[in-house]
Amino acid sequence: MRREYLLYGAAVVLFGGVVLWATEAPWQAVALAAVAAAMLLVAGAVAVRPAPGLIVVGERSGERLEPLHRALGQAGFDVEVCPGPENSPCPVA
Repeated sequence: MRREYLLYGAAVVLFGGVVLWATEAPWQAVALAAVAAAMLLVAGAVAVRPAPGLIVVGERSGERLEPLHRALGQAGFDVEVCPGPENSPCPVA
């Protein structure tokens, strides 16, 4: 499930709780809506994770990119090498 859906759901449930409060519904119903909205917000916050980093580097004929691949690997990037779309599908496509 996408994080945005959890946050949208929290906003909708929270709005429903405000409507219940404005219409003088029982406090238990308002509290239930508030707890459900808080749970959705917490689930959305827990779902935060960094976006994967992907760099696509094309190689020119006669140019060696092994030093660049090593430097990117040491910097924490996953380096995948593929011959190109005309030869075969790339593994990161």
